[in-house]
Amino acid sequence: MAARSAGWRDAVEVVAIDPSAAFRKALRDHLRAAAVSVDAFHLVKLANDMVTQVRQRVIREQKGRRGRLEDSAWVNRRLLLRAGDTLSSRALARLRATLRTDDPTDEIGAAWGVKEQLRTLLTSGSLAQVHEEKMRLGAFVLTANMPERPTGSGPRSTPGGKPSRC
Repeated sequence: MAARSAGWRDAVEVVAIDPSAAFRKALRDHLRAAAVSVDAFHLVKLANDMVTQVRQRVIREQKGRRGRLEDSAWVNRRLLLRAGDTLSSRALARLRATLRTDDPTDEIGAAWGVKEQLRTLLTSGSLAQVHEEKMRLGAFVLTANMPERPTGSGPRSTPGGKPSRC
């Protein structure tokens, strides 16, 4: 980038990147005015990383240790990372059962819901649909960040009245 002329760098309007630290640094140093676009694959990967971090934290807080073979959230962890619309009815039932048993605060289900809503946004076919799905994603994120409610108050609902447990 440094070898390119200032005029060339100033003409760059949009940059599609892998969200790595090296690329972000290059943008900060050389293409400050450019808008940044991250491809869908990397956005979903970041969302899956977030689901994994939430799952690991919830299990550590709940059980005081890492997940084990006896923990359904550990055994079925890959279900959380799959695209929800590709899960068979049997796999979806396993995911729901896992969230019922190992997700007492609904945090894992909320993280999964945010990831799935991001996937929906990324597959939107029109600007109007993008706007609608972006607003819905914002509502999912706000719902996922709600303060914990008293025990026994029932499962948290996502926008549209859908329970956060899938």
